[in-house]
Amino acid sequence: MKRVKIGMLGMLLAGLMVASTAVAAQADRNTSMSGWRPGSASSSWADSNATNVSTRVRLSSVNVYLPYTPLSATPSSVQLELQYDQWGVGWVGRGSRTSAPGILHTWANPGSGTYRFRLSGWTSSGQWFGTGTDWRLNAGAVFIGW
Repeated sequence: MKRVKIGMLGMLLAGLMVASTAVAAQADRNTSMSGWRPGSASSSWADSNATNVSTRVRLSSVNVYLPYTPLSATPSSVQLELQYDQWGVGWVGRGSRTSAPGILHTWANPGSGTYRFRLSGWTSSGQWFGTGTDWRLNAGAVFIGW
């Protein structure tokens, strides 16, 4: 009888461990960005939606600069768009998020598929820098989790 109780306890603990890992992120990666202009996009990743969690992107150590000049600044916010590769259509937007550098951009569970993020622009000194600007953005650390 004692072995049965211990065996059942072991199975219960194993089940709890499996259940607790189900809420963890499916995968993540760390990278960087150098010289990005609004419209630049990340490399893509495949989300099988095995974990049913949100997609998150955080940019850290962010600065912007104007090439061939000494001008540089730290943006107060950065806007990213999550994009989904829709078969037969191409990259389709799944919503934009604006956050300060170091803060997560989060999209609720977008489902399974192939994704990437695109830089829409940033705000620096109260001015919006979007498509058409000559300024560039660097992020020394980029975290992507899905």
